[in-house]
Amino acid sequence: ANRLGELPALNPDVICLQEVALTAYTRNEAEYVMSKDEWGKTYKRHWGPPQPGRACGGVTSNTVAERGGVATFVRKPRAMIQCEYGEKDPLYLKSRWVQTRVSINGKQRWIHVFNVYCPSSNKTNASADREKLREHLLYQKRA
Repeated sequence: ANRLGELPALNPDVICLQEVALTAYTRNEAEYVMSKDEWGKTYKRHWGPPQPGRACGGVTSNTVAERGGVATFVRKPRAMIQCEYGEKDPLYLKSRWVQTRVSINGKQRWIHVFNVYCPSSNKTNASADREKLREHLLYQKRA
């Protein structure tokens, strides 16, 4: 995260970030800061849902988030469409994936960018999440 400011200088067309770990409050702060710097001038942003605040001493923080979260940035002036049919998907709601359509040739050709983050632990819920994600991506491929 401390080298994030160096990414625009590399001139990537698409950046997929994982483990952004932003609450709604800190994401709004990030948007404000990015709107005034090189990020805001250079990239459109597609955030996954904000992460819940981390509980500490019985109090839930609005600035320290649970682990997880994804975001996809697309270099301007490329067209970008935030795919909506996943918005109610449980994996989207857990901020495990976002799907973004990105133009590669004006508005005639598009690629779908799946930014997927899945826990790598051996916990039961992580295994179930990985299986749901695999099934979901296979379904998207056929659709």
